[in-house]
Amino acid sequence: MKAQRIMISILSMMSLFWLTGIYGITSEAYANGRTADQPSGWAANDVSYMIKAGLVPDGLQGNYTAKITRSEYASLVYPVVVQLVGGTNHMDHILNEHLFQDTINAEVYHVYKLGIVNGINDLEFKPARNIERKEAVVMMGNLMKSLRLEGLSYDKAPYVDYSVIPSWAAESANITYHAKIFQGTAAGMEPDKPYTREQSIVTMKRLLDFASEVKGVSYRGKVYADLDTIFDVRVGANYVKIGSKKSPKSALELWESVSHNFPNVAINGKTAESIRSNNFIIETLGADYLIKISW
Repeated sequence: MKAQRIMISILSMMSLFWLTGIYGITSEAYANGRTADQPSGWAANDVSYMIKAGLVPDGLQGNYTAKITRSEYASLVYPVVVQLVGGTNHMDHILNEHLFQDTINAEVYHVYKLGIVNGINDLEFKPARNIERKEAVVMMGNLMKSLRLEGLSYDKAPYVDYSVIPSWAAESANITYHAKIFQGTAAGMEPDKPYTREQSIVTMKRLLDFASEVKGVSYRGKVYADLDTIFDVRVGANYVKIGSKKSPKSALELWESVSHNFPNVAINGKTAESIRSNNFIIETLGADYLIKISW
């Protein structure tokens, strides 16, 4: 009997080792009623919806409580933006002329073109760096402002830890709170805490719930254009170029697509010009552009 009890104990230990080692099931997972490849209970419905809608990349379908990286976040944002603007056709007319030294991820450059994500500096994107909550709210805020979503509120969010939110993240914290996309916890926004895959997926679902009809995008988050006017656009870190000498449209025609951003500026479209408007410089008829706006 003693030998039998010893054998049962050994088998039980082996079973536990098999479960934890092979399947990665932890005591935390048991407590939350999930396995490593299942989202937490509070996130399950939204994660399931987003996967069924084809809006979660394969590489993010699992390990849901893991910290999300900058590159992974861009890969999640891009299909959501495509859905909001009604397909890839409009995005394909916006080309990128800026390259980072440390990433070739196409989704990074797609959302970079709209100013949703930015580099750590002009040369580095740091794709493998994990995102903190304060960075996540800024990227979401950039997205909402780039698309000029209706109903944005800039009123101060009632986070109990508002005083520790960095000034560069405060506006986005306000916008995303009132849109019910980021709501924080009883402890507040907790800006320095890491952000997870499942949190990112859920907030993208909330964005879809909030967003009404999207009519345009902002090049690098700076210069807005209606979707049906996007044509032959190239963006860099601090400029947007529209048209070229081969363009079938004239400088004046192309200017109409962005002129509402600069109501006090008029161009003649016949000779090269350089016009300053606040923090922008508008140039026309250059060697490789008909309109160039830099900042």
